[in-house]
Amino acid sequence: MADTRNCPKCDTLMDYRLGEYECPSCGHTEGSAQSVGGVQSGRGLSGPGFQQPPPPPPGGNVPGMPGSRMGYQGSPLEPGYGGGGAGAGFDSLESEKNLYIYIRVGLWALLLIAMIVISATGAGMMAGTGVGGMMWAAVLVILLYALVDIGLLFFILKSDQTWAKYCCMGCMGLRLIGIIFSFFAPDLAMQQQPAVMPMGVEVALNAVQILFDIWFFSILYRDTQQQY
Repeated sequence: MADTRNCPKCDTLMDYRLGEYECPSCGHTEGSAQSVGGVQSGRGLSGPGFQQPPPPPPGGNVPGMPGSRMGYQGSPLEPGYGGGGAGAGFDSLESEKNLYIYIRVGLWALLLIAMIVISATGAGMMAGTGVGGMMWAAVLVILLYALVDIGLLFFILKSDQTWAKYCCMGCMGLRLIGIIFSFFAPDLAMQQQPAVMPMGVEVALNAVQILFDIWFFSILYRDTQQQY
């Protein structure tokens, strides 16, 4: 129930309607929570002597309101919800996943292009020997292997299946052990298989493979930690 109030101009009892007091005599109006001398005259706010906060300056920022830089955390429907300013919606791990996928697809594309060029050249030079057909069959096998590899990579990195990430991390760890073994003991590794390239080139490729696998392992590990 609203308080009774007299008009400050003509001392007539004011009427109350729709949250506002109006004097029937002189027409003076004032809000129900209008303060007098900085002290709130309405009831039910926070007790005697409640100080009404001053209004914000024209064009100023209001804390907690859209468009303000003073404590507004955004809406769940807005991009980058959660605060943090510009770029709060940027996910560095997701970008790292995409970069890894792009590099992997690019390497497969380069290998396929090289195999196609070699097969086309070899088929012309060895026409009638059947070698050309075998080379094109090898290109098809590599293409199918690349499609399976990229499909599994998308599933592991983009899905929320933690078991798949842990399985991949285990296989990656075993492969890293094998590569590191061949990197530090190249002579023993060369005795187990015939040499197809100079030892220095193979050591350099193994070093690049180790760094690439460690990067992939770190992506999977950080991804699994984010899901808990």
